[in-house]
Amino acid sequence: MHWILMYVIAYAIYCALPFGVEIILIIINMSIPDPVPFLDEILMILPAIKKIHTILIVKDAIERYPILKGNALREPF
Repeated sequence: MHWILMYVIAYAIYCALPFGVEIILIIINMSIPDPVPFLDEILMILPAIKKIHTILIVKDAIERYPILKGNALREPF
């Protein structure tokens, strides 16, 4: 029972890691053989996909609203 709790805690920590570290861990995980193929890889790719989606949403918002770029305040009215 304790090992399930350890996996849940480790997955929560993994989801909070920076995007680059997640990608490195996915590559390392794909090189390690495991008894259930692709299940852990899928669980590791889901947070990375969510972060990519969030980055695209923020990029779109910055392009749509010039005040978010930071240089809109320097332009004369």
